[in-house]
Amino acid sequence: AESVAGYPVPHGAAWIPTAGHVSPRALCHALLDHPGITFTTVPQDPGVWHRILAMGPATKAEHGDALDLPLIPFRGQLLRAKTSSGADIGMCADGYVGPRRNGIRVIGATYDKDQTSTRPSLQDDAVNWARLNMLPGLRESLGEIEEAGHWAGVRAATPDRLPMVGAAVANELPEDCSSRWGIPRVKDVWLSVGHGSRGCISG
Repeated sequence: AESVAGYPVPHGAAWIPTAGHVSPRALCHALLDHPGITFTTVPQDPGVWHRILAMGPATKAEHGDALDLPLIPFRGQLLRAKTSSGADIGMCADGYVGPRRNGIRVIGATYDKDQTSTRPSLQDDAVNWARLNMLPGLRESLGEIEEAGHWAGVRAATPDRLPMVGAAVANELPEDCSSRWGIPRVKDVWLSVGHGSRGCISG
C-alpha cells in the first residue's frame, strides 16, 4: 500500500487493485443508453406496469401512510478539490479521498443521523478538509490544492443497515398472517431503498 500511495501508511493498509468507484450520473446515462432498456413515464401495458419506489429518504415521507418503512436519514457532505499531483487511487481510512479525475478529487464524507438539510455548511467543509490529515504525507502528496465546490445530500439507511429491495409490504398485516408467504403485498409496488452509504453499488 505504501509503494502505491507514495507516502507512509503507519497503521497497516491493504491495496485492492480490483476495487473501483462509480459515478451515479454516468451510470444512469449508461443504463438509459442500453439497447435493452426503455425509459417511459407512460404505461405501455396496464397488465405489466409496476411502480418502483427508489426515492431514498423521501420514500417514507411520500408513502409512509401505506408502507412500513423504517428508514433513517443520514446527511452527508463532500468536497471537490483540484489537486496538482498524487497517485490516481482512492484512499480510505477515517473518510476517503477519491482518485483524481480531470484534476478533481472527491473528499468526504460526513455522516449525520436524523439530519435532512441539503444545504452545504462551512462546518462540514472543515471536517472534510481535516480528512487530508488522516494519513501522514497524504496532504503533501497532493501538491497544490484548491477547493472546487461542495455538495450535500441525504442517505436513507435501515436499522440493520441492509437495504429493502423487493415487493412492498402493506403497512397493516392481518392477525392471522403466520408466514412470510401470507404477508399482503401492495399491488404492483416494488422497493429499492435503504442502501445507505453504498448507494447504487450495493446490489
